[in-house]
Amino acid sequence: MTTIATTIPASSNVASTTPASNADSGNAPRPAHPATAPAPLNFADRLLDRTAARSPLCVGIDPNFGLMPASLWPDDDRPATVHHALLRFCQEVIAAVQDQAAVVKFQSAFFEACGAAGVAALADSIAVAKAAGLLVIVDAKRGDIGSTASAYAQAYLGGSGMLANGVRLHSDLLGDALTVNPFLGEDTLEPLIEAAADHGCGLFILVKTSNPGSGRWQDAALRPPQDNTSANTADANTAISFSDALAAMVARLGQPLIGRSGYSSIGAVVGATYPDQARQLRTLMPHTPFLIPGLGAQGGSMADALAGFGRDDNNRLTGAIVSASRQITYPSAAEVDAHGFGGAVCQRLAMMVAEWQQVAG
Repeated sequence: MTTIATTIPASSNVASTTPASNADSGNAPRPAHPATAPAPLNFADRLLDRTAARSPLCVGIDPNFGLMPASLWPDDDRPATVHHALLRFCQEVIAAVQDQAAVVKFQSAFFEACGAAGVAALADSIAVAKAAGLLVIVDAKRGDIGSTASAYAQAYLGGSGMLANGVRLHSDLLGDALTVNPFLGEDTLEPLIEAAADHGCGLFILVKTSNPGSGRWQDAALRPPQDNTSANTADANTAISFSDALAAMVARLGQPLIGRSGYSSIGAVVGATYPDQARQLRTLMPHTPFLIPGLGAQGGSMADALAGFGRDDNNRLTGAIVSASRQITYPSAAEVDAHGFGGAVCQRLAMMVAEWQQVAG
């Protein structure tokens, strides 16, 4: 197994503009005012730069003991043993994909299922992925009102809070982006968007999910709100789907955070299982990066995923990442026997990259 340091590189999402200090000479005067922190880099720019250099595949890391080789299971139920097993699985996957992938996505539920040991393993695995130079999406689908949304923002995007006694509280669950549930209303997104802007992070807001039952509500017809937040493309008396209404909102909220790439740090989750709707949603959200789940077990194909992409000035596909989890991280027993777990994962990812290249042309 390749060993990866768990130290997070300093300032991984900011542009370094501070010259080397000569303060260690002992005689350098202390500046009269603290130096201004460099502005955080736009998340969409970071994401699309990296995917252009590699591929738009995002490796989903969902540590399910029922699917992974028994050699990676914990030997007993002690929290320390469970933590070690979860972390080892993530380390092996990260080591196997770090040379081909630009992004990993941790599904927090599989860590939370193991309680405090699992949450600690998630924090350590985020650190390992960042140290490997990967962008990290925390797939937690958070969403709540007021102060609770602010607490989620601090936990996954902002990272610290100051108490009146001067004690600063830090989170070790910080990713580069977070999946978000918008169904409690636009006001619940405001603290998360503010934190994303302040810290150079991104959001992926659920718009059209890949599961079979998503159409019951997401395809339901409704009339646009009778106010200035209505989509310009929708007549006030024309019924549109709930997903289309969400898309109009996402596009509007993302406008202030559009970077040099032409895409915003506020993204959308749009499943590969509904390519026709993905094309429609792309027209409604031309500057929104898509996180596209639903490949493989859910029925979506790489060709279906193309529907969610845009094109740059050179007609190259851009503006989206395609998430794959089980197809990469759970190779067959025969593959593991032949190549080892890490080798088999690496080979699975290489096959998916080759498939993408063939489909994308």
